[in-house]
Amino acid sequence: MREASSASSTRAMAQTAWLFGQRAQPKTRYLAIPKVFSGRREYTTCDWYTPDIIAGDKVYTCDDPDGFNFAIIESAMFMTWQKAIGGRLKSDPSFSNTVVWNTLPLPQSDGTTRTKIVDAGQQVLKVRQNHRGQSLADLYDPDYMPVDLRKAHRELDKVVDVAFGASGPCKDDNERLRVLFDSYARMTGNAD
Repeated sequence: MREASSASSTRAMAQTAWLFGQRAQPKTRYLAIPKVFSGRREYTTCDWYTPDIIAGDKVYTCDDPDGFNFAIIESAMFMTWQKAIGGRLKSDPSFSNTVVWNTLPLPQSDGTTRTKIVDAGQQVLKVRQNHRGQSLADLYDPDYMPVDLRKAHRELDKVVDVAFGASGPCKDDNERLRVLFDSYARMTGNAD
């Protein structure tokens, strides 16, 4: 079938039929973002993988050299956006690079703000290391989330909330939604 294709690229793939036709495995360390995660979680559970870990079809991969994307995705601001506009598989949030990530009203951030966000994200990673041997599913179970990990996320949230335009740390997700949709309206030219 590949040999008979009208597309030259498909005919070329016929020569190595035992390989996937499209190979997008990262060649360097990459951020792995799950396509679906538990709706009970307060935070998305992305993680860093090395190129020897094959990125299957249940994760999105992201080049993130300084950790900025990790920090944003691990914030309550991102999870609020995800739950508001993202898809669902049953009741579980389903991440999408187009519907969720590409529409996230991510503001331009100066060097100082970006550094604060990256540093707060790095602190989340450091605290995760305090709990070696526990899976992300265990660490992010809202009933059993370690106190130090929850604290690190709240510190990250304070920085990210302000970066997105809140006057200070948001009191709850409803306040985050207002900030997000106000930012989205401004960025798309639909603000009143």
